[in-house]
Order: sequence, then C-alpha cells, then structure tokens
Amino acid sequence: MKPIPSTEIQVYCSSSFGWKGNEGSCNSSDLIIIGTEHMAGTYNGILIKSSKTGDMKYFQPVFDEDGYDGEFMVYCNGNINVSIWNY
Repeated sequence: MKPIPSTEIQVYCSSSFGWKGNEGSCNSSDLIIIGTEHMAGTYNGILIKSSKTGDMKYFQPVFDEDGYDGEFMVYCNGNINVSIWNY
C-alpha cells in the first residue's frame, strides 16, 4: 500500500533499522515510533530521528519499479535509502 499524503508525519527511531553503510532495513512490526510531527503542506514520506545525534531527516517514498512491489517500501534522502518490509 502506498503512503497517503498527510500533514502529519510519523517519526521513527533510527535504531529500528539494521544499517549497512547508507542502507537501512527493518520490518514494519519492528519500527520504533517516537511520535508524529505536524508540518505545513502535505507529505507522504517519513521522518527518521538519529538515536545518536537527535537529528531528523525526511525520507521520500520511491515509487518506481525498483522501489515498491507490495512487500516493502523504499524511502530515500539523498544517498541514504531505507526499506520497510510489510512484516
């Protein structure tokens, strides 16, 4: 299921993901939700907060044939990619 645009964005903890370089991956059942942020405009991405620095980054969904197949969703921020599996 593709994300629905909203003014409310989920904030996830970076420690939810297993990291290899600039690639993070986790199951949706393992996500640690910190809360939500209300922002002006509409967004369909996610915010990830670093458990080390406290910095937050916005990740946009990737909707091409390589990014979404119904079993997982890929989000990107520059050269950093995260995959969230629907398990």
